[in-house]
Amino acid sequence: MIVEDEHGPVTISRGATIEDTAIIIGPAFIGEDAYIGHGAVIGAPPQYRGVYPSPVTGKRFHRGVRVGNDACVRELVQIHQGILFETYVGDDTLLMAGCHIGHDSEIGSNCSLAPFSLLAGHTILCDGVTFGQGVITHPWVIVGEHAMIGLNSGVLDDVLPYQKVVGSPAKLIGKNTGAMGIRKGWDLHDLDTEVVKRYVAVRVRRDNNKKLMKELMER
Repeated sequence: MIVEDEHGPVTISRGATIEDTAIIIGPAFIGEDAYIGHGAVIGAPPQYRGVYPSPVTGKRFHRGVRVGNDACVRELVQIHQGILFETYVGDDTLLMAGCHIGHDSEIGSNCSLAPFSLLAGHTILCDGVTFGQGVITHPWVIVGEHAMIGLNSGVLDDVLPYQKVVGSPAKLIGKNTGAMGIRKGWDLHDLDTEVVKRYVAVRVRRDNNKKLMKELMER
């Protein structure tokens, strides 16, 4: 592996497997028993106009990347440094080959993203989210816990917990009951109160972060 720690430490926890051709740019944290595949790039600069290297004289941010315990980051995945906060991949999450995780994105635990899924900056995926192949998100989108996004979908708006959406732009088609579940329509009133509270808290945090980002870039 290639490690660049000029702008912050690279911590690799016990049991983690890092393939020889992976690149890790600090600050970065790789959790216990995580896997980083061939050609993966962890911690490259954000892709944001006005931020290095667009242009090379742009502002520089080194907020870091954190990959959780038992996470699996497959071949050619890119995870970019955050601008406001570290970019985060949760425990036991699977990022299949060719996924792109934009700056400041947050992926919860037990998520599965099929090959070539692309998260724009500041995307938030709550726990248990599933993406089909080639899903694309708009910046600042939230996907609620245990939601499912069908392959090749374009997610322009927030997706509520347990919703199943598909298309470009993605539209609601039912409730995510799992691969072997019974087809069922989605109903807000079916959601547990604690699930709703967690989702609302994420929306509040996202909206606050939008203000912080605007202030930061105007300095």
